[in-house]
Amino acid sequence: LMDYQQERMTEIFKNFENLRVLKLKGLSIPMGFDECIGPLVDLETLDLTYLDAPCKRVADGFVKTNEEQKGKTCATSLRNLNMSEYNSTPMQMGRILSVAVNLRVLNLSNAKNGVTDNVLRLICCRLTNLTHLNLDGCKRLTNWGFVGHDSGSEDTKVQRSSFEDEFEA
Repeated sequence: LMDYQQERMTEIFKNFENLRVLKLKGLSIPMGFDECIGPLVDLETLDLTYLDAPCKRVADGFVKTNEEQKGKTCATSLRNLNMSEYNSTPMQMGRILSVAVNLRVLNLSNAKNGVTDNVLRLICCRLTNLTHLNLDGCKRLTNWGFVGHDSGSEDTKVQRSSFEDEFEA
């Protein structure tokens, strides 16, 4: 449990601005996560397995731009993201993944409710640099997430509402 005051945590993480790998597996960070990862604009690997932190705070940290670093976010340089067993809403998962466009490795195994068809479609459209994707145990996925239409439908041109609109915040 990271039980420091938010201001203290922010100061600690500012000292790690050159950090390339951060593993927070199993930690509980009830507040301040967005302030902690914001300055880490050179981060390449992030492990959030079993992380206990509010999903909105995590997403806010990913999209927060760092004015000192010319508008970069921590997601800009991220290449490897492990969110296995992370509990998120689809909206916040989509916000995170929509800005992490340089990812090469993404592990969402058993990501509970956060991985839906729309999140998968976003991954397919936005994360074109992926070389490894793990979706083991993501039980909310259907055929539509993989192929863009219901396989049992006679009209395969059935269009759903824009999945990307769901993740704009």
